[in-house]
Amino acid sequence: MKTAWTASPSRGGPIAARPRCSYGITIAIPVLRFDTHRADFFIMFCPDLDKESSMLKAINFAAAVLIVFAADTVVAQGVGPYAGEQPPVIKALSAEETRDLLEGRGMGLAKAAELNRHPGPMHVLELAGSLGLSEAEKETVNRVFEAMRVEARALGRDIVAVESELDRLFARGSADPAAVGEMTAKIAALQGRLRAVHLNAHLAIRPMLASETIARYDALRGYADNTGGGRVPDTQSHRH
Repeated sequence: MKTAWTASPSRGGPIAARPRCSYGITIAIPVLRFDTHRADFFIMFCPDLDKESSMLKAINFAAAVLIVFAADTVVAQGVGPYAGEQPPVIKALSAEETRDLLEGRGMGLAKAAELNRHPGPMHVLELAGSLGLSEAEKETVNRVFEAMRVEARALGRDIVAVESELDRLFARGSADPAAVGEMTAKIAALQGRLRAVHLNAHLAIRPMLASETIARYDALRGYADNTGGGRVPDTQSHRH
């Protein structure tokens, strides 16, 4: 069995001629690199026709080579094009908390409003059909939601940045009371502003809805009695 390697043509270039076996039987197996999504090499086989095991040897050899290339690709993907888009690892925050901050999600910050007959914009939009909202009403609520999300994302990024800085400070062993006090004060101020953004969005929605609509919203959300005597849903049900 004869084996040859040939490089694939450059991107956008002409198709290169591939070697062929002299007796007309050629096995070409492309080796696809997952980082480029291109076959950078072809393994060419000329099986020995007078040996029954030549085909099996060719297949086994090709499988071994593909495994080697796949392993190399996995290592290369460790620093792939999307590595920079992964959320930072901060020991004080879970991965979910970090994503919630970066995405501007509510994280239960507006419970004081949500559980006291002040619906939130995201859930109002989700229940718009059941609440009987008009297109104009939905557009108005959506504007409130989008404005809230823009502010919340910006503040979330700031919180993640300071938390990351605080984490690095302790990791390096260079933390001191002054630096800790400064950073925790920043985080507390940012968290307060973030909570206000979510609460104010609920405030903006309340005048847009009739009392009957709010009562229907509370029923749909499972708030049997928001005066303190009824069932209060779990934390996950009013994250937004």
